[in-house]
Amino acid sequence: MNESSEHAPPQGLLRTLFQPVDIASLVVFRIAFGLLLAQEWWKYLSTGKVQSMWIQPVFLFTYEGFDWVRPWPGDGMYWHFIALIALCLMIALGLFYRAACVLFAIAWAYVWLLDKGQENNHYYLISLLGFLMAFVPAHRAYSLDSLLFPKIRSQFAPTWGLWLIRFQLAVPYVFGGIAKINADWLLTGEPMRKFIHDTRFFFFRKIVEQNDFDLTEAVVYFMSWSGMLLDLFIVPALLYRRTRIFALVVVTLFHMLNSKLFNIGVFPPLMFAATLVFFAPSWPRRLGTWLTFIDERPPQPNELDAGKLPFRITAARKIGLGCFAIFAAIQLLVPLRHFLYPGNVSWTMEGNRFAWRMRLVTAVARGQLHATRPDTQETWELDPLDHLTFKQYSMLFNSPDMIRQFSHYLADELAAQGQPDVQIRATVSKSVNLRRQQLFIDANQDLASTEFSFWPAEWIIPLEVSRTDRIGELDDLQLLFEKSAIEITTLGRLASQLGSPGAAVGQFELAVEKDPTSAKAHAYLGRAHLLTQQFNTAVGPLKKAIRLDPMLAMAYSDLAKLLMTHADPSQRRPQEAQSHALKAVELTDGKDLASLIVLIKAYVANNRGQKAADTIQRAVALAEERGNRSAANQLRRLIIKSTSP
Repeated sequence: MNESSEHAPPQGLLRTLFQPVDIASLVVFRIAFGLLLAQEWWKYLSTGKVQSMWIQPVFLFTYEGFDWVRPWPGDGMYWHFIALIALCLMIALGLFYRAACVLFAIAWAYVWLLDKGQENNHYYLISLLGFLMAFVPAHRAYSLDSLLFPKIRSQFAPTWGLWLIRFQLAVPYVFGGIAKINADWLLTGEPMRKFIHDTRFFFFRKIVEQNDFDLTEAVVYFMSWSGMLLDLFIVPALLYRRTRIFALVVVTLFHMLNSKLFNIGVFPPLMFAATLVFFAPSWPRRLGTWLTFIDERPPQPNELDAGKLPFRITAARKIGLGCFAIFAAIQLLVPLRHFLYPGNVSWTMEGNRFAWRMRLVTAVARGQLHATRPDTQETWELDPLDHLTFKQYSMLFNSPDMIRQFSHYLADELAAQGQPDVQIRATVSKSVNLRRQQLFIDANQDLASTEFSFWPAEWIIPLEVSRTDRIGELDDLQLLFEKSAIEITTLGRLASQLGSPGAAVGQFELAVEKDPTSAKAHAYLGRAHLLTQQFNTAVGPLKKAIRLDPMLAMAYSDLAKLLMTHADPSQRRPQEAQSHALKAVELTDGKDLASLIVLIKAYVANNRGQKAADTIQRAVALAEERGNRSAANQLRRLIIKSTSP
């Protein structure tokens, strides 16, 4: 199929859509899609992402209507990703291709539906491409299927298959460009300015370090405007033969820059590989001819191939094309639904999902959650980090539907503890694209009583701060309300998680000063001192935490650890440590792996080998139940070590 035939005048739309085109570019896309994603899912397994993203969290922010989607128990999530890798390789090899595409699309959709807190536009795109590829016969050539089933062999595919993939790849570009046509992006230069200041990319870092304001501003606006124009016009530029090479160079640089600026995994290389689908369908053959210096024209349709791609339009084909038209209409309408909601979508986030609004907002939100018993009006603050990972917590207060969903979860948890009908309220302030901060959520609204609705949420406070009313250039946010002890404690926990126990000590000391009756603040202060090996200083806060809250398991566990590892051997108290470790396990009902490990060490320190071995078995079972394969394997090695002669 030559270049001119690709653009031949149509003889009716339906007839044109079933004309044969060279299958070569679809084959290349199939192979690249399978191999790139197989490599990506292997990274998820090997780097512990599967554990941290879908196994470790106690609570997941499921999508509305998909509450029934839950992680596999035990090692199920690991096996699920192994299956995903196998399906990707089957797609690349063209082995049972259609079944592999369908299973892949379902299996990957299951993964990202588990938690919208992990939402990413390219997760959604990958599922859509996998689903569409099941219909596109990209396995008719250079595949194991073509060897196993000779009847399907062909060097051609129907035109509609090529354009279906092109359409889906064009949607993110075009709607990404439309979304950038806003005042923040084009007139204020946000959030591109913040991306450039925050990046480690050598080129931008040098500009910022030179403190050349004019040059930095020029780069900010150049990147903003060129990004918008690229998204809007890159697809037609790739389709037009005279601009293809230039467009390819531009889009290659664009995706290379994205990979430097943002941690978005497989998306840049996948989109670069997909870009080649917009070239003439026979480009891989022409490239092969040029590389081997053989003057060989692309294959021409013969009678056999034409017989496999009949031009007769049947009712079934009309129905199939009608279904694809409905699918295309959904893809074109869903990204525009945010126009049905009042206010700035970057603020309200209503209609933001599945709209290809990529990297348009840098939002900083902070909040407090309070529970109130309506009968006594007793009110107390809740700590989200008792239920969420740090990544989930960092996203919580930016998204109204996540705040509402988490409030329902907290109310259910309190009801299970014997406190029914508790009201949950949130005081949240937020800054969008470096505007001054303002209140985000109606603090008088009981969020536990609100239900999901497609209508606008009345408890979202409209954005009143203009884009010109900004905080100092990249300065800290001016807070609308004073930090609570729990918030300060949260900052300390984050510092500890990031490997800065010294900074954590300062935060926890502030928390203790803010609320001397907070057992958790004292406990975390003791833990931070323990991490910095200030053993004598750690004892006081840990014992104070136990006095304030005799049911605080973490304080007992940390005190046990301290009494076993004290730098001064004369200060070690193995028997007392064992007693505290047992208390921690008792208070957590044996469901806390860290407490069990401390108890194992206490038994070993007291030469109680059998007790240690029994507790190791218990910990292994818990680790396997939680899907923590790494911990389970380490504990098994302890068993082998303890039983070896």
